[in-house]
Amino acid sequence: MSILTNAFLEASEENVYAAGDVAEFPDVYSGVVRAVGNWTNSALQGRAAAFNMYASLSGDQNKRAPYQIVPTYNITSLNSKLTFLGFLDDADEIWEKAYGETSATRVFLKQKKIMDSKGNPYSISS
Repeated sequence: MSILTNAFLEASEENVYAAGDVAEFPDVYSGVVRAVGNWTNSALQGRAAAFNMYASLSGDQNKRAPYQIVPTYNITSLNSKLTFLGFLDDADEIWEKAYGETSATRVFLKQKKIMDSKGNPYSISS
């Protein structure tokens, strides 16, 4: 079960917000509705929802901010460390870098672009 929100994490009911594993939100970069299920995203969404609730309740709609994220996952298991950056489901290119035998990083690109957390694109030259 999930709750569809707008870019400010507001549900369809007035004064109701959703965050964490239950929230589906429009990705401000691609327009695709996403759900990201990890604790980092949950904490960041909770903070963004609280900020937007406060702005709405204080009557200053101009202070609200859309939720923007490029998801990252860091996994350490069985003496190995893996890091992932980007949305896995719609990437058209994947960069992978191994660091020795027990660590690796993957970067997921779409149209040779990575977006930073403020929405600034970086073009990647081949």
